[in-house]
This record gives sequence, C-alpha cells and structure tokens, in this order.
Amino acid sequence: MKTISRARFPGMFVIEIVGPTSSGKTALANDIAGKLRSAGKRVCFPFEIVPIKHLLRRLKSEGLRNLCLEIFFLIRYFLPITRHYRSHRALAASGFNFSDKIKLHRSLFRKLGYDLLSNTAASTEGIMILDEGYYQILQNLITPDGNTIDVNSFIDRPFYPDLLIVVTANVETLISRSTTRRDLTSRYKYLETQNLKKVLEQSKMVYETFADTYSGLMGNTPFRLNRLEGLSVDKLETSGLIVFTND
Repeated sequence: MKTISRARFPGMFVIEIVGPTSSGKTALANDIAGKLRSAGKRVCFPFEIVPIKHLLRRLKSEGLRNLCLEIFFLIRYFLPITRHYRSHRALAASGFNFSDKIKLHRSLFRKLGYDLLSNTAASTEGIMILDEGYYQILQNLITPDGNTIDVNSFIDRPFYPDLLIVVTANVETLISRSTTRRDLTSRYKYLETQNLKKVLEQSKMVYETFADTYSGLMGNTPFRLNRLEGLSVDKLETSGLIVFTND
C-alpha cells in the first residue's frame, strides 16, 4: 500500500480482492481504502461509479438493487457480456437446483458488468477496489458435494486487474467467522457444520490452486505495477498478485 500510495497513475488503477467466504475480503478492502485515502488518493468502489447509483441508494432491497444493476448492464454492455458469457461452460456444473443456477448466472452477469464498468472508467485517475470481483464466482460454484471446478476456464476474461489480492485463512478461522455472520449467504447459512466445513475446505483449496495458476499464466503479462515511477515492486513485478493470509 505504501508503494501504491506514493505512485502516480495515468488512469484508473484496479485492485481486485477475492477469496473464500468469511476470509475477510470486505474488511481488508475497507482497510486498504482508508489507508489510501489518508495518503490523499482518490479511491472508489464500483457501486460509487455506476451511473444509476442514486437510484440504487433509494432501494432498500438487495434483490431489487441487483435486478436494477443487471438491467443496466444488459442495456449498456449486452454484446460484450454475451460474447464472454458463452465461454463459461463451468456454469453448467451439476449439484445445483434450478433456483441456485439462476442465482449463479445472475452473479456472473453482474461481475462481468463490473469488469466492463471498471474498464470504462480506465481514463479516470484514481484507484478502484473490487471487493466482490469477477473471480469470486469460483466461490459460488462450490457445493458440499465437492464438484470439480476448472480454474483455467475463468482466467480468460475481458479485462484484468492491475493488482489481484487473494485472501485466505485456515479452515477453523473460516468456520468460526461463518457461523457467527448474520449476512452469510443463504446457500451456506443453513448447512450442517460438517457440510459447511467441506465447502470451506474446498474453497480454500480452490483459491490456493487459482492463485498458483494465475501467477503462472500471468508471469509474462506486463502489469502497470511494473511501471510505477521509480518504485521497486519486488515480487509483484511479474504477476500482479498478492496472496494475503488472514488468520
């Protein structure tokens, strides 16, 4: 964060934070935002730059806000979202009932919309933090049955973040946080402890595998972190990736 707070960017610098349920993504995102704002940086979350943000703020229902977002993204980005959507064969995964499959597709639709929105804002100077980014769809695919997830199929996306932070924690910590959360997603909220443990174990494994795969595939990709003016970025120079253990 010291490196980023001292740097100057030609446009929007995108930080994406992903990881297992209850790993502390939102808390980390807010902490990063606070530190960068204290350093004088302009920081925003995707919700704050959506053109219909004033309408969304008036809606008390999260379901209604999501529906309005989906309609907005459908109107504005129909062709690019549709084109990229077709590549996601993993969404046909077994282990989901009809209702869960609909939620899964809607979630990916919103994530692709935010991806395109962040690219639209690329010419605006500042730092955007995605705390429920595109790769969070991997968590949505995990079931107690332990279905296989093809991580590689999700790394091909329209736009990549300048910095990707994968947050993880040990399984005991994830369980402890999940069982005390009031806002835990309904898919996991009513699971028996043993099934919840299976989900979180698989989630931790999937994101660790994802981090290794992402780092390997992105090793030769030039990220803007390489071009911070006169600043050393050490291990971030190749993949633009940080794995943060939040036990």
